[in-house]
Amino acid sequence: MCVYKITIAEPWDFESPDGQNVIKGKIVKTIDAKSVVFETIYMLEFKGEKGNIFILSTRQMGCNFYHFKKDGYLSVNIGLFLGTNINDKTLEELESESLFVMIGGLEANWWVRLLHQFKFPLTT
Repeated sequence: MCVYKITIAEPWDFESPDGQNVIKGKIVKTIDAKSVVFETIYMLEFKGEKGNIFILSTRQMGCNFYHFKKDGYLSVNIGLFLGTNINDKTLEELESESLFVMIGGLEANWWVRLLHQFKFPLTT
């Protein structure tokens, strides 16, 4: 399992069990080139809603998760998934069941970047 880190830019005072302005987790599903499903091992609460499943989408025009595999960093919008099932849903359905909660930067450890250079998928 590849563990990824998201450094949170907004809200600036965010704190999780992983520390100040950091959450760690795994990518459990690739939706398309610009969106993935990210899961933490702990529940987080935002605006009275709790969950551990997040929809990550790229923030910058022209960037996608293929750039992430190459560069090891990608600026993302982060939405807390409020639904009950991520399977067999389109991006639009997943986003409609999500609450936008954060902005951050998804990062991969050096060894994860090395795996990606050899064409291993994001969800290994």
